[in-house]
Amino acid sequence: MDNMDSKVHEMLKEGENLLWSGKPANVKALDKTNKTYDLTKLVISLVLMVILSVLYIVRTLRNSGEVQALVVILIVIIFGFIGSNELLEARKMKGVEYYLTNMRLISLSADRKVIIPLSSIDDYKFTTDADGNTSLRIGKKAYGFKDYKLRNKSTFPPDIDEETGKCSKAIFYSIPDIENFRKIFEAQLGS
Repeated sequence: MDNMDSKVHEMLKEGENLLWSGKPANVKALDKTNKTYDLTKLVISLVLMVILSVLYIVRTLRNSGEVQALVVILIVIIFGFIGSNELLEARKMKGVEYYLTNMRLISLSADRKVIIPLSSIDDYKFTTDADGNTSLRIGKKAYGFKDYKLRNKSTFPPDIDEETGKCSKAIFYSIPDIENFRKIFEAQLGS
């Protein structure tokens, strides 16, 4: 039993049983679904980074000021992070593990824990992107996301309505062994 499996076993409530587990399948940084969006965001960030750096340097020199390297470094760091964030999400997904119990859907990684009670799920659908990744979209708010946004949105906490207790938005991206998962998931929702 690895570290994640032991964590999930510690989280199980009385009467709760682990029915399925898996890691996101086929997660690549520049796959067909995400490539155009990721590269566009990276290029725009790099262009803005260069423009702002040049504007800062030119303006500072025109005013006979001294160029502060720290300002340029901050510009590079900020726009470098913004541009590469989507690419880093693909890498983070490799550390995610999904669990389905008879009571909850769980997503664990080194830095986050997402838990959705099955009783909070009214609306859901499975969608498959251009790379063959099948994701579970929970709640009507999750239906509107473009496929290239699913990987990133899956790292966000779910939206659970405080009044109704129902999940209105959550994504489980690129579920492996999808037919087995779907069969068990739908059986649990029906019980």
